[in-house]
Amino acid sequence: MKARFAFLVFVSFLLLAGCSSTPTRDVPANGVHVVQKGEFISQIAQSYGLEWEELARLNGLKPPYVLHIGQRLRLTPGAVNPSSTANRNEDRAENGEADPGEPIGTIAWIWPTEGRVVSTFKTKDATRKGIDIAGAVGQKIFAAADGEVVYSGAGLAGYGKLIIIKHDARFLSAYAYNDKLLVSEGQKVKIGQVIAHMGLESVDKPRLHFEIRLDGQPIDPLRQLPRQRKL
Repeated sequence: MKARFAFLVFVSFLLLAGCSSTPTRDVPANGVHVVQKGEFISQIAQSYGLEWEELARLNGLKPPYVLHIGQRLRLTPGAVNPSSTANRNEDRAENGEADPGEPIGTIAWIWPTEGRVVSTFKTKDATRKGIDIAGAVGQKIFAAADGEVVYSGAGLAGYGKLIIIKHDARFLSAYAYNDKLLVSEGQKVKIGQVIAHMGLESVDKPRLHFEIRLDGQPIDPLRQLPRQRKL
């Protein structure tokens, strides 16, 4: 029964893939599409004027190409790889990490900087409310999603030079241990915009401390961010 269903799904999107690929919507600024209820790969590809084979290749998708609500698909080669849940879980398993679960909400986050995650989120540990990413002093720090800067300064103990961005009524992101702040309070920022340069944490190591907060409470950023293979 499962094999028959998979075959029918596969055939149905191949038939639709033969239709015209005239785009009906613009590619988002971050190059990522968030899958909605009832969408399938050929429909999504056609709506952006893409070939379904290329969309499948960009995202490492295999037959029968079944998608999941909230799954993030890369539409352009230059977009940060959001990957599928299965790929994200596989990568974390290779690195000995537990899967933190499905992303919450529909924000298509990107990584705030490049580098290796050296400290992860722990629910019951007040000193681990986010993740720490190692890098180099002066390295670029990016806004992880569109939003408005609600704090930019050094007045919060333990965070050094800190930026907080409000993304919607529920989500905030925080970027700590910066060397130089490039945005001010009240400023609108776009996903991928350079907002700061990396500085040193309290033990004099180049780090970005990154948090995501939902309704004021810290949640695991690795649950929200696209898959990234550790360096």
